[in-house]
Amino acid sequence: SYGFTVFRVFMTQYGSSGQSAIFVGPYLVSIMAVASVAGAVPIGRAVDFTRRRAPFMLLGFVGSAVALALMFFSPSALTLVVWSAVFGVAIMAVRVPQAVLIAERTIFENRAAAMGVNHGVEHVGYGLGAALAGVFLVTLGFTIPQIFLFTGLVLGVFALLVLPIGRKVKAK
Repeated sequence: SYGFTVFRVFMTQYGSSGQSAIFVGPYLVSIMAVASVAGAVPIGRAVDFTRRRAPFMLLGFVGSAVALALMFFSPSALTLVVWSAVFGVAIMAVRVPQAVLIAERTIFENRAAAMGVNHGVEHVGYGLGAALAGVFLVTLGFTIPQIFLFTGLVLGVFALLVLPIGRKVKAK
């Protein structure tokens, strides 16, 4: 949710800051959202078929980190569309196994509460992404591409933590 907010908020600002129509952020945010929604069911089927959770989360963190870090590397209409779509699918590759892991560890009587807490934590990530990236932009003078690179690095670190944490909680 941290990476999602940075992408959504700051790509929109990037596209609204005098860039040519090719680089208009709201279009790229829409492409990211469509790719994310379109990827949800196939990712869910793959998670159910393989019974593996942590590798999909790892792939999602790595994919989103790469997409964010490369978003502004020689940007063209094609690369921005491709990286927006990759980012959208990668975000879903983190969210679907996360929801499955939570649901598997609940019983019927507490499932709604567990999913509600999960959703609340996602919203904390949205706020953290907006606040942290805003501090970087205003206080530290980061440019939007530098914010994306930093966020990509943060997501990459999370990728390094997924497997050890998954093993500790015995996630497949």
